[in-house]
Amino acid sequence: MPDLARKQSEMTTPTASQHSPDARVTDTLTAIAAEWARIGLWLSVEPASEPVDVEALIVRTARVAREDERLFVGAASWLAVHHGWVNSWRLIALVTDLARVDRVGSAVAGALLTLASRGASGFETGRASELEGAIEACRPLARPRPLFTVMERFPVLRSDLRAAATPAYRRWGLWHDDESLKPTAIRPAAWLLHHVPELRKS
Repeated sequence: MPDLARKQSEMTTPTASQHSPDARVTDTLTAIAAEWARIGLWLSVEPASEPVDVEALIVRTARVAREDERLFVGAASWLAVHHGWVNSWRLIALVTDLARVDRVGSAVAGALLTLASRGASGFETGRASELEGAIEACRPLARPRPLFTVMERFPVLRSDLRAAATPAYRRWGLWHDDESLKPTAIRPAAWLLHHVPELRKS
């Protein structure tokens, strides 16, 4: 099936599916994108003006990322490069709470963190030990489904995606076929230290 991620030449403003009747979803995606932009993810959205709680942002992203592939890939890419700024114990606590209230969000968090952890091994930052405990705290879905909701509307593509899904996603009861990241969409650590004061305190 077509690889949706490879069609995106740049990271742009995350938007909900055009079929979504709920404008609140779009508003939520835009607000979350603004927080990622503040901490160094290249997105065509005005960066948030308030300090960002990185661990809470990861969880909030997992709860809505099925609505936008760019946001999912962008968040995973940021974590692959900058996982050293994650408070592992706090993330474990938040992800554990997420598993109790939102099993879909928990599975998406597991996939997102797994993708980031695998990607980190190829960067200078190396193994993402800060993410490992949180990955273990996530829970897979009992009834598998496409990672992104847009694919649920097309039975033929849904069937193809189920067959093509990689083990990294199947582990979480999700179907997707692309594990690539976008490290070029992430600002370097020096930029973060200069422009994001809340990270200097972490």
